[in-house]
Parts: sequence; structure tokens; C-alpha cells
Amino acid sequence: MSSENRVQKITVYIDADLISLIPEFLENRQKDIIVLKKALEQNDYPAIQAIGHNLKGSGGSYGLDTITEIGKSLEQASENKSVTEVGELIGRLSSYLENIEVLETKRNMACAFCGRPFQPRADEKYCPQCIVDKQEKIIEKSEEKAPGKKKRDKKVLLIIFMLLFAAACVAVLIIQIPKILDGAKPGKPIRQGTYETDRTADECIKNLWVISKALQENKAPDSSIRCPATNEPYRIETAKAYCPNPDKHDLKSLSVSKETKIPEALK
Repeated sequence: MSSENRVQKITVYIDADLISLIPEFLENRQKDIIVLKKALEQNDYPAIQAIGHNLKGSGGSYGLDTITEIGKSLEQASENKSVTEVGELIGRLSSYLENIEVLETKRNMACAFCGRPFQPRADEKYCPQCIVDKQEKIIEKSEEKAPGKKKRDKKVLLIIFMLLFAAACVAVLIIQIPKILDGAKPGKPIRQGTYETDRTADECIKNLWVISKALQENKAPDSSIRCPATNEPYRIETAKAYCPNPDKHDLKSLSVSKETKIPEALK
């Protein structure tokens, strides 16, 4: 196969807690493609809209935002009864499923030198401190041969490295501060996701906690529990519950499952 015809793989990184659920999820999406093609042939736009709505709600829950995007577009295209656009979206979904490569998100690993845990970037084997120590040793050996210029170079390298390290620390703090502040707010129910939520979203999250308890006990969730924003019942799919209208909470998805236990909010 020539390089012009070779399709590049789409790599997606998924949390370890979800990685085992991905094969079944992708298999079900392949079945959706079959149903979508048949529905398009029969001009069954309500069926297309229903599948698009499901894709929009479930894709983001698994970290597959492209599926969510395609589902949202399918909903709109079915409302417009656009045969061409629906056909293109089915082709796009099929291509995405054929070329997706799902990998597990890297977790903390032990430094190959000192053994301390750290969050690697790419294929790093050493923690930042050991990298600094190793660099210092290299500089010291160089100074033994040429103490004048090498000593100045050492100071410059150390200053640059420390500035970069400080910048990285500031970036991490900037990312983490919203999470810390959000977690410190009184009355906020515990959930995954650091997005700001309003009162109705918080009530919805509390409902999902009740449903989560039922799922953990292998019981059917109380069908009378409804989303406070629209009074619609929650969607239950294979030991997982979804808010029927996450867009009313300004979210892509709001869900809980028997495996994850903690309600998850996704923008």
C-alpha cells in the first residue's frame, strides 16, 4: 500500500477504569452503523435521530468525543431530513471506528533511578529530580576538563532548567486550583469532572448517587426518579444511567455506572 492510500490510525487515550468497556462499546457502535444505513434507505429519520441522540450522550462518557460530535450532527441532519449529510456522517462514523486505536492513559510510575513515583510524559523513565541530578553530574565531569567556560555553561543550563521547571509547576497549579476551589464549595455533591454546575445539575447528580447505590446492589433503579431540569426519567443502559437532558445542565453528558460508582459530568 502506498503512503498516499494508507489511513493513519486515530489514537485515543482512555482511563484504566474504562479500558475494559471499550471493545463492547465499539462493537455496539458497529451495530448502530448497520441500523443507520437501513434507516436511511427507508427514510426513517426518527430512528436516525434516536441513534444520534444516544451517540451524543454516550461517546463523551467513554472519552470518545468524536462519537459525541458525530451523534450531535446526526441529530441535526435527521431533523433537516438531509439524506446527503446523514450518509456522510455514517461514513465518517464507520471510518472512525475502523481506524481508532484505544490506549490506556499512563499512570504514575516509579523512577528507574530513585524509585520515587512520578507522572511520565511520553517514554520518560526518570523523575525530574533525577534528570537534574544526572545533568549536574554531566556538567561536573565537563568542568573537570574545562573549568572556565564549562562552569558558566553549567549555571546557564541550571537557570534555564529551573525556569522551565518553575513554569511547569505554575501550569500544574493553574490547572489544579479550579479543582481545589470547586471541591471546597459547600453543598456541592461529589462527582467526577471539575466543571461549574448549577443547582439543578447538583440535584441531578444527587439523583445519580441514589441510582448508583441501586446499581451496586444489583437492583433496578427507582423509575420515579427524574431529572429536575425536565422531569424526564433517566436512561438506563447496561448497568449505566444517563441524565436524559445533559444539555439542560450545560454538559455533554452526566452519568453513573456500576463500575465507576461516582457520577461523572463531562463538558
